[in-house]
Amino acid sequence: MDKINLLIFDVDGTLVDSLCGATASVNVILARNGLPQVAARDVATYINHGGEHFISHAAATEDPAVIARLLSEFTQEYHDNCWAPPYEGVLETLEVLQKRGKTLGVYSNKMISVAQKQMELIRADALLDFICADDGNTVLKPKPDAILQMLRRTGCPPGEAMMVGDSEADLMAGHSAGIKTCFAAYGIGKLENSPVKPDYVIESFAQLLTLMD
Repeated sequence: MDKINLLIFDVDGTLVDSLCGATASVNVILARNGLPQVAARDVATYINHGGEHFISHAAATEDPAVIARLLSEFTQEYHDNCWAPPYEGVLETLEVLQKRGKTLGVYSNKMISVAQKQMELIRADALLDFICADDGNTVLKPKPDAILQMLRRTGCPPGEAMMVGDSEADLMAGHSAGIKTCFAAYGIGKLENSPVKPDYVIESFAQLLTLMD
């Protein structure tokens, strides 16, 4: 592998296993509004595409007003109950990478308040240089805009950066920004039948260290 100095991580399915928590929170909101419950296996197919997309699919609606209202309710519910366990080796690996002088950041399509709190709860925030997520202004994946901004802000050449995630959107954003991509095969997302191919694949988070040796 070429030298990598900037690593950008997705959150759901990459750093933390958030599927059960997100499913539980959205089902609270759906029940409150008299809507059918959703299964975790279905949530897994749309958890990585941003809040509006998430609510639209969970509630089976395209009504902008309904989506906005349910998203507001979900954001509060999930923020209050967003604990998600880190995948095995995440904290230890981030610590090693930090000690090696790597710039480490998060780029998630989830709400910024939830992404920040989840990182604080697992004590990963002290190991990260930045957290980028949906604040209402950030351009979400699969578009590369936020990654390009990270490259400019850090001064890192594209060839020395890598996006690590478990979804097609992660890989598309990385490819479009001209950086390396790494698929977290242990996570929530799947790449079956996807035309998007990662540069690297890891079966555990700790495998990043082997990959970068």
